[in-house]
Amino acid sequence: MNFNISIDKDFSFKLGAHEIKVYLVDAKHKKLKHEGDYHTEGVYLAEELSIYLLKTNPPSLIFSTFFHELIHAIEHIYTIRIKHTDLNLIGECISQVLIDNFQVKK
Repeated sequence: MNFNISIDKDFSFKLGAHEIKVYLVDAKHKKLKHEGDYHTEGVYLAEELSIYLLKTNPPSLIFSTFFHELIHAIEHIYTIRIKHTDLNLIGECISQVLIDNFQVKK
């Protein structure tokens, strides 16, 4: 089975009836700013159904951050809550399985 994900340019994906847009941005991008600080890796913005990822990170970190933010999108759209420490572990586990077993392109 082939499973390819390219993380070198902006993309979108479907989640339920919604389309989530994913943007790869620089560290000082205004959407990464939160309460005077900058997110270091990425952010999911529910109000615009978008994920912003720091494009200068190594591919493995971009990929794991994508899954972390994807789980936030799942929480939002399906109205579930996961403890943030559990969310971190789930995101890391999913990304590691995919990195170790499938092709991730940068």
